[in-house]
Amino acid sequence: MTWIIGTPCIYGYSVGISDICVRFADGSESDCLQKIRALTQHLAAGFAGSVAIGFAMLESLSKLVSGPAVKAPWDPQEFTRNWPEKGKKLYRKLDEEFGSKNPLAVKGPAAWDPAGVTRDWPERAKEIFHRFPETERRLGSQVMLVGVFPDQAYRFKRLIGGPSIWAIPAVYTFRSPDFISVAANLGDVVSIGIGAKLYSDHLKDFSSDHEVMDMMEAEEAAFSTGTAFEIVRRVTNKLIESPTPGISSHLHACVVTHGGVEIAKNDGARYNKSDKKWEEHIMPTTAGSYSEFLTMTKVAGVVPEEACA
Repeated sequence: MTWIIGTPCIYGYSVGISDICVRFADGSESDCLQKIRALTQHLAAGFAGSVAIGFAMLESLSKLVSGPAVKAPWDPQEFTRNWPEKGKKLYRKLDEEFGSKNPLAVKGPAAWDPAGVTRDWPERAKEIFHRFPETERRLGSQVMLVGVFPDQAYRFKRLIGGPSIWAIPAVYTFRSPDFISVAANLGDVVSIGIGAKLYSDHLKDFSSDHEVMDMMEAEEAAFSTGTAFEIVRRVTNKLIESPTPGISSHLHACVVTHGGVEIAKNDGARYNKSDKKWEEHIMPTTAGSYSEFLTMTKVAGVVPEEACA
């Protein structure tokens, strides 16, 4: 079971978390794959399903966003039309208080934004998907886009560390065969892949816990991306304390802010309660491209075709 979970945080950035497990055609599994990577300074993407198709999808996205940006004027009403009323009120208030004429508004250079990708990429994705043989297509293909709008952000003052940048976050999912984009609501936890629901549900539980949310608000007031840190910590603890066959405890955590994309591992020392001792939790080497994956499988003596992430 492999998965990616993501959320557009209410504090102005997006988070994507992925495991590294791959299941091969012979039924064996290996922790060996980086499934999420940066596309631009403000966009990242990850995949689940066929490994061969997934890497082809990421290459397609990379080529799309490396070209001239195709953008419509930023429209708060369009962007928030599927969001909860709370989200709409929040952004309406931001627009009223910090409109584009406000001297504190931050305008970035022309670049691809998440909504622009959702308009231009699905047709390309369908074409790529149908180029592959049925043996790969039956594994399916799912993609998650994690990002922020690069040309809309606001400065605000933190309790510690001076002013920071609050961007407009967005997370979209696409699923074969049609790859119709589905936008995540502000603060919602969404997922792709097999086995993701267990951990996305776990995060949904704590997102409704007022005591936890109060603590996370305090963390955000003190330093940026405090929510991301808490999400990674909780998922890691859940994976280690309640291991599930086929689900890796090693994670890549991707945080997209107005300042850029950061991808980190959940390495660290963990306390083993049963053995009453500290143990290192270090991620093994992972393949970040299909060529690296082919090399890795050749060395391991496994067949790369029909591998599922």
